[in-house]
Amino acid sequence: MKIFKGIIVLVIFVISLFLIGVNYLQNTDPYTFFGPRYPGLYGMNSTWYKVNYFLDFTKFGFNKPSSEDAMVVDFSGNDIKYNDSIIGLVTKSTSYFDDELKEWKKTHLIYKKKRYKIKYKFHGGLNYIYKEGKYSLKIRSKKNINEAKQFTLISGYGEGSFINIFLALQEHKTRLIAPDPGSILLANINGEIEDFWFTEDLSNNYLEYKYGFEDYHIFEVSDDWTRNGSSHFSELDGFYYYLDGDNLEEDSEKYNKYKKFIESTNDYKKGDALSNIDYQYMGRFLANLYFYYGVHHIQGDNNKYLYDYSKDIVYPVARNERVFERITNANVLNLDEDIFSTRKSPTFDFYKKAVCNDSIKFYRDLELYKLVKNNDKTLHELDSLYSKYNDYHKYYNITYMSIKYNYKRIKGVIKNNSKMLLKYLDNGQVIIAYDKKSKTIRTATDYRVPLKFIDIKNSESFVFKGVEFSYEEGEIKPVLIEKEFTFKNTIDKSQLKIVNMITKDTIPSSNIIFNYF
Repeated sequence: MKIFKGIIVLVIFVISLFLIGVNYLQNTDPYTFFGPRYPGLYGMNSTWYKVNYFLDFTKFGFNKPSSEDAMVVDFSGNDIKYNDSIIGLVTKSTSYFDDELKEWKKTHLIYKKKRYKIKYKFHGGLNYIYKEGKYSLKIRSKKNINEAKQFTLISGYGEGSFINIFLALQEHKTRLIAPDPGSILLANINGEIEDFWFTEDLSNNYLEYKYGFEDYHIFEVSDDWTRNGSSHFSELDGFYYYLDGDNLEEDSEKYNKYKKFIESTNDYKKGDALSNIDYQYMGRFLANLYFYYGVHHIQGDNNKYLYDYSKDIVYPVARNERVFERITNANVLNLDEDIFSTRKSPTFDFYKKAVCNDSIKFYRDLELYKLVKNNDKTLHELDSLYSKYNDYHKYYNITYMSIKYNYKRIKGVIKNNSKMLLKYLDNGQVIIAYDKKSKTIRTATDYRVPLKFIDIKNSESFVFKGVEFSYEEGEIKPVLIEKEFTFKNTIDKSQLKIVNMITKDTIPSSNIIFNYF
């Protein structure tokens, strides 16, 4: 009997130790055994997540948000039959959800004890959430629902989380045209209360009251995923008339302006002005892109241009869909091109050419430095959103461990990329050959930013733009150049001050090699 009791105690001890160990791995380093397995939703089913959800002790507590005011899509019996028939078609075919199967249908929605007439249609290009019985919906209403008439409820199952809100808020902080950050709320769409990202659509109403746009059009390339290429990419993406949908004849004048914009971009050469572009906006857009180091939202049919006809300006729309990557020490000097290495599309060409424009790159680097310097504040904003919405994910989302993993991962990306970008912006050497007789210096540098050479004794200065960037054969190429400056007076190293025009720091003397010739 004592032996039996001892075995029972030992078994309980081993199981407890195992569970504690698993829980420890789940809640520490995001790059442990469990971490990298959480984001892989496409190839997994909900069973894996249910097991991990059960093993996560941190979800047990007394802070479960009330579902009393959960949004309810009140499907009729016919609605359910229609939904089931469409989902049946989608889940038996490829991994895509064809747009032709997404029709607007009428139904009702209940929110905070009020019943609304709405139209809905399915949302999303991939079908993996639908295979698990989850829905994402676009919704239209004649009346405001949660202060919006057109919005999307994006399933928390691998798609919508507080990270979407965070990234949209960062885009708005950088003064970019971006989706509504929205909120995380509870909703019952398919018989179960779950967490959803509620975000207002880029509708006419939203763009008018948020940005003041009145005469505009959003252009994007075709998103027919049955085409040659891949889910977001086609070789045809670079043609101005490869567009999503057909236009009316009366729109031809507006479309012709878009045509000229694309053609001028395609013909761009180093030294040309980029037509119809706000350089400062473009610099801020690129800064946000490079800080989080993901190009998913400018690839192919994800890329959106808003043409503001009142100003004759084209604005890329910022809409990062939770894609962020680490800049490695190995690629820091080539990060301008390497960001595009994991994906492809002719839509990238415009952004590469923008990087090679000296003025746009200058604005980009100024904004990047601002983001780097403010990274502590950015991390605090991330933590605050995590605290605000964590319980919604914890208690109403079986993929909670994936969300927690990505929370840790994006924190690591922000810290790492701040460090790497600072190295990019504020590291290098300046080499100088000085001819005292002619008072001329010949100089070269591997600094990726403009430098100001100042004779501090005589208040004379010259600007050297540093490494040049050229667009060659579809790629951004860094080119080290030499420059000669002739001073009015003789100088020596001690009276030569070189200033980084992005960081405003003085280049350390140890980074300057000065030789007489």
